[in-house]
Amino acid sequence: MKHKKLWIAAGIAVLALAGTGIWALAAAETSVTNTLSTSVVDIGLENYKSVDGKEVPFTEEDKKVMVMPGMRISQIPRLTNKAEDCYVRAGISIDGKKEVERPLSLEDISGFEETWVKKGEYYYHKDILKTGESARLFDTVTIPSEWETRYDEDGVKDHYTLNDWEITVRVDAIQAGNLTPDFNSDSPWGIEGKDYAIQKCIQEEGYEFNIYQKEEPPEFTVVYEGESGKLITSQEDFFAGIPRLLPGDKQKGVFTMKNDGERKQTFYFRTEILEEQDILEQILLSIQTGEKTIYEGPLNARVLQGYVSLCSLEKGKEQEVHFTLTVPKELDNRYTLNNCKVRWLFKTEEEPGKALPVKTGDILPAVPWAAAFAGASLIVVLCRKKKRGKKC
Repeated sequence: MKHKKLWIAAGIAVLALAGTGIWALAAAETSVTNTLSTSVVDIGLENYKSVDGKEVPFTEEDKKVMVMPGMRISQIPRLTNKAEDCYVRAGISIDGKKEVERPLSLEDISGFEETWVKKGEYYYHKDILKTGESARLFDTVTIPSEWETRYDEDGVKDHYTLNDWEITVRVDAIQAGNLTPDFNSDSPWGIEGKDYAIQKCIQEEGYEFNIYQKEEPPEFTVVYEGESGKLITSQEDFFAGIPRLLPGDKQKGVFTMKNDGERKQTFYFRTEILEEQDILEQILLSIQTGEKTIYEGPLNARVLQGYVSLCSLEKGKEQEVHFTLTVPKELDNRYTLNNCKVRWLFKTEEEPGKALPVKTGDILPAVPWAAAFAGASLIVVLCRKKKRGKKC
């Protein structure tokens, strides 16, 4: 009869120890999914002519027009911004099939709008070209009056006549964000290859560009509710106030941790990459609480895949957490129109200490149970020894 009572006592010890483990390391967890997108710079160039005061598209037949000395030709290159707000510039080259004494030149092109300024080999548009806006470069080409017909003993001399001329307009665009052009300089955008690089847009088709309306970011909070023992977030995505990212961007945000429980809580976070993109290696994340830097490095760093302590809060206290996303200015067109998703997971524990890795939805770590069973085994062994001692 006593032997049975000892086993029952051991069973009660198991439950008591396990219960103690649950109280000491109780954890609550929640998560939010954040979406980050990179932007794109893309422009279009079309050729028009003026007919009865209206611009109509320049056709293939218009390119074959036969010109005469002094003739004025309506030709209107128009640039259209198809994506991010940008600055634009244009270079104009003129080539003839045959060399002549008086070639067609830039002096024969007129009708430039006042917003264009000539610097070096380019015409720079001084104003930002916003999404969907267009700008006319020039509107008229005048054939030199010096192109008179010449004759020799065989008749008309093949000089200015029967020649072909080609006017080529090439345009570049650079993001307006993080750039302040100096139009008093010969290189308003800076030094190519050092301050910027012009690359072909690799995303010219198959995308929709929505204008980002800048708004005050919604308040984001992570609250531990003592009565329910749960963590509650106020928003589904605290990156919602961040626009599409551009090279050189430094986007800042803040969220607040609150403890509405009865006991002191330690708050932790970690990340989980849902859509792996090369851009995540390039975007740098910095997290600060007050004067303390919690983390600084790539957004997809392995260290963020384990829980990192943010702060410990007494009952009723709160703490602001500031974060900064930095995009290198050297980022090139390979990273345009990238979309990536990162899940941020938050966890609290009632006792401050080293974070324990728990899976989403787990409430009870395995360690307290293992300790409880070890303790129970010890009690059983001791009880058995005492029983055997009585038999002796």
